Amino acid sequence: LSPSGSSRGWLLAAGASFSLVAAFSGTATAVAKERPEVPLGRDAEVVLYQYEACPFCNKVKAFLDYYDLPYRVVEVNPVGKKELKWSEYKKVPVLMVNGEPLVDSSAIISELHRRLNPSKATNIPPAAPAPAAAAPAAPGAYASSIGSTTNSSSSSSTSGSSGSGGSSSGGMAASVGHVGERGVAEGQAEGELDEETRWRRWVDGHLVHLLSPNIYRSPSEALEAFDYIATNGNFTAWERTMARYFGAGAMYVIGKKLKKKHGIADERKDLYKAADEWVAALGERKFLGGDTPNLADLAVFGVLRPIRHLTAGRDMVANSTIGPWYERMEEAVGASARITEADGATSAGAAGDGAAGK
Repeated sequence: LSPSGSSRGWLLAAGASFSLVAAFSGTATAVAKERPEVPLGRDAEVVLYQYEACPFCNKVKAFLDYYDLPYRVVEVNPVGKKELKWSEYKKVPVLMVNGEPLVDSSAIISELHRRLNPSKATNIPPAAPAPAAAAPAAPGAYASSIGSTTNSSSSSSTSGSSGSGGSSSGGMAASVGHVGERGVAEGQAEGELDEETRWRRWVDGHLVHLLSPNIYRSPSEALEAFDYIATNGNFTAWERTMARYFGAGAMYVIGKKLKKKHGIADERKDLYKAADEWVAALGERKFLGGDTPNLADLAVFGVLRPIRHLTAGRDMVANSTIGPWYERMEEAVGASARITEADGATSAGAAGDGAAGK
């Protein structure tokens, strides 16, 4: 979705529409995680180009955190996107693995999962390399492991068309407006998909549509969201001011347009209904994956994590049955695996950390 008009304030509002982060406090004791069949090696150089709380970027971060794959973050300025000037592909997330750029959140996750677990096939095609004039030199001196040479399939997402897991300059507004299903078993009938894949498709094709109308539901909620944008996004001083005072109003209007576009009658009730629908699918299981999360669990958790401590997220937990599952996911995912540039150490889930691991 691109905002109309020539005002740069509107452009900024769209570009920054969901570059916010929720602060996670407290420390959870990590439970035993599913380990890869083939030793991963923790020496792969992984760099995530992102908007801080873009739901698609958070899907990728949830996977990286759960599998304890250390990664660095490059925060992309949603207005100029100069951090992606090396690439023809201008959406986030872009994940660099030993210098190899991968795009589309669902396909990125499937490709990483395939490399970790070669014997476990998924119904989602591998992430395709992003077209680039020249890939930037990855920071650090990590060797290859997960980034071993593979045959990646080409996809429409590399041409800049909208896929199931990328945010363009419109941040979350654009993401919600352009969600497709290319990354999730395109061409297969719903009945032919396994449970995990069906729910991954549900995340990209339904759940994410509910987020923007909810966080921008009222002027006060839009301001709450943009206060985080101004504080945590990669902006100049002028852009930060515009994000805080103009962006909130712009996105309040855009949120209403998205609500109408996607046929959402009551954004809160639909969010609660979606949360309850997800929990009902679990049955008696701790996670959709059973005793441990699967890729669908990580996808739902990833897109909800940035809104959890906003008003919309608090209301969702208070008015649906999702709270216990979400707490189990926080514990299972554990501390963030993000590497801070200050000391080269992982962030260990500190409150306010970019990966928001807790």
